[in-house]
Amino acid sequence: VRNHILCKYRYSRKEKDITIPKGITAIGEKAFYDCRNITSIEIPNGVTSIGDSAFELCMQLSSIDIPNGVTNIGKDAFSDCGLLSSIDIPNSVTSIGKGAFWRVGNVNYSGSVSGAPWGARALNGVEQEE
Repeated sequence: VRNHILCKYRYSRKEKDITIPKGITAIGEKAFYDCRNITSIEIPNGVTSIGDSAFELCMQLSSIDIPNGVTNIGKDAFSDCGLLSSIDIPNSVTSIGKGAFWRVGNVNYSGSVSGAPWGARALNGVEQEE
């Protein structure tokens, strides 16, 4: 942790459920990259940014809630989180990077960021062409 930014999580392969500590304002680039055994992550209120590839290749991740107040989701942030069958994006999000939800089952978002579904197979339950 540097300046309230979670830079790299010290991951133990035995950990399955992660709670990011309060006081963190951003999840840095590749903070949880390739943490393959994590099944759920709780992000606290106060986080405003999720960096590029932050959760990429978290292949067992099946549950995550993005809190209202997050404004930026970086490119490939949730790429290849294949068990993440659905994710809700709060309307506070104003920027979503390319491929942020590549191979995520369903993305629920009613905001106005262009480029949807950012690699997801479905947006708001409607299948997308890849």
